[in-house]
Amino acid sequence: MTSQSVEAALARAKALADLNAWPGSSTIDPLGWLSNFDSAEQSVACHLLNAFMFYPEPMTEALFRASVQAVSPLLVAGQSTRQGAATAWQSFLARVIVTYVEGEVPNVTDSGLVFARKARQLLGISQERILDPDDAISRWWADRSRPLLFVDDF
Repeated sequence: MTSQSVEAALARAKALADLNAWPGSSTIDPLGWLSNFDSAEQSVACHLLNAFMFYPEPMTEALFRASVQAVSPLLVAGQSTRQGAATAWQSFLARVIVTYVEGEVPNVTDSGLVFARKARQLLGISQERILDPDDAISRWWADRSRPLLFVDDF
């Protein structure tokens, strides 16, 4: 790995921070992160740094909303009026059961829990319809006409 490659990776990180696409160095410290690797690992570390994607909270929230809204064409496909489409979408939001994806070893730090909370905060889904996976499947099984939405990180 040449010092030019390291400098290029750091310059890219600085440019992204300057554009506010990444937070400042107090949150993400590319040079400090690269210093964790010995010279034999620097090449891989630079490739990882160059591939690293950071999504600021407002962008993460917008992506989450857009992901949920992406199902709307399926829900409103049979509607012939704007009011009918709006009613179908509101019915979905009022009836949907939301759950999260657990890791192979369920843990309270699983990323899906963050997005279950975002379903409540950003989409207005009531807490009563945001359930752990077992309860969500049970409730859905009792009424399979209800939509079931699994949320997790992207």
